[in-house]
Amino acid sequence: MQKILHTLLLLAFISSSISLTSCLKDDDEDIIRYSDCAITSFSLGTLNKYTKTISSKTGNDTIVKTTITGSAYKFTIDQKKHEIYNVDSLPLGTDSLHVICSIGTKNGGYVNLRSAVSDSIFNYDSKDSISFKWNPRKFLITSNDGKNTATYTVKLNIHKEDAAKMTWNAPYTVSEFTGAEHLQTTEMNGSLFVKVAKGGDVKLYTSAIGNGKTWNAITPDTKLSPTANIAAYGNILYTTDEAGNICKSVDDGAHWETVGSLTGKVLGVSNKNLYYLSEGNINAYNTVAGTAAAEQYFGISTSPFLADSHISLCEATKSKKVTGTSIIGTTGNNTAVLYKAENTAEQQKWMALSNESGQDLPNSYSEVVPYGEFLLAIAGSKFYTSLDYGRSWQQRYYVHTPTSLNANEEAHLFADSRGILWIITNDQVYTGKLNGIAWER
Repeated sequence: MQKILHTLLLLAFISSSISLTSCLKDDDEDIIRYSDCAITSFSLGTLNKYTKTISSKTGNDTIVKTTITGSAYKFTIDQKKHEIYNVDSLPLGTDSLHVICSIGTKNGGYVNLRSAVSDSIFNYDSKDSISFKWNPRKFLITSNDGKNTATYTVKLNIHKEDAAKMTWNAPYTVSEFTGAEHLQTTEMNGSLFVKVAKGGDVKLYTSAIGNGKTWNAITPDTKLSPTANIAAYGNILYTTDEAGNICKSVDDGAHWETVGSLTGKVLGVSNKNLYYLSEGNINAYNTVAGTAAAEQYFGISTSPFLADSHISLCEATKSKKVTGTSIIGTTGNNTAVLYKAENTAEQQKWMALSNESGQDLPNSYSEVVPYGEFLLAIAGSKFYTSLDYGRSWQQRYYVHTPTSLNANEEAHLFADSRGILWIITNDQVYTGKLNGIAWER
């Protein structure tokens, strides 16, 4: 009897254990629902791009189809405003009627697309293209448990202009520059400062970089050198006075005072250093530390530039990791280029860049400025560009001067912080831009 009772108890225990295990297993398989509804990621797939060109064979307009890697354009998600947009615009010609979107949601929320013309709602499928003919589009997000919804507005930014197109505004006539023998320009605090020498007199004229029509005259209390460049760092202007002293102004060019006992011809400012030519050699004045020192050379014993050389100093920046300074100047009938790296802890030496490609900058050039990823020089009515810090030069079909620019007039060139180019001639001021560079600013 005891054996039978013991067996029945054992069977009852096993049965209850199996039942408990079965219940636990069912609980583990329950689907957990969430109330959150948010878009956590948004990206584009491969996009088509259509470019209108002229056939070299027929001369007729031709449409060329290429593709764009949409995922390369990052989208910003503003969770407070429920807005999604790309900061870097897609290029002109992007097909906005067939856009593949990849959308990630929090805790598996559901995505639907709202109609742009009615109250209808459509299912979203990451494999189906979406038309952004109506831009922006709205997406409805429903939480995993179906209790909450949120609507996100997605804006697809596409350039309306060609990045490789250069445009010029109609020139302004500026009588203040008529008869100028020398012009030098710098920018400070949103204004251009042009040093104008004519008839043995040197004055400064200033205009807001967004203006260019109206120029205010500033008469310095010191006689300034007609040929030395003018440069700015922080809120201070630098140039050379008539006696050859390095001088500075802290009140927009009205009052000037010497910088210690420094003498020489101001070249320009790069990486906090004011560079100047003194007794044929390049010197650097640290505008922050207030110290000056002679520069060193690599492979050459002295600077190739002469006291009367026409010289341009440019910050030659290829990327955030590669920054440097180029000095381009005339040496008699030739053009010389010196370059040194700037973003290193150790003091770098100037090296001469020899041109082995035969693509030299014409000796008739009048100005060189840094512009986007290249250096830009003007000679007569033509532009020349350099991608290797001034070593070699070439013309690019899409980088051109205004059609009305007189090739026989000396043209002064300047690029401001907005990516706008300024060409100043005897009495004309042109402003223009290469779209892609201006967009970056």
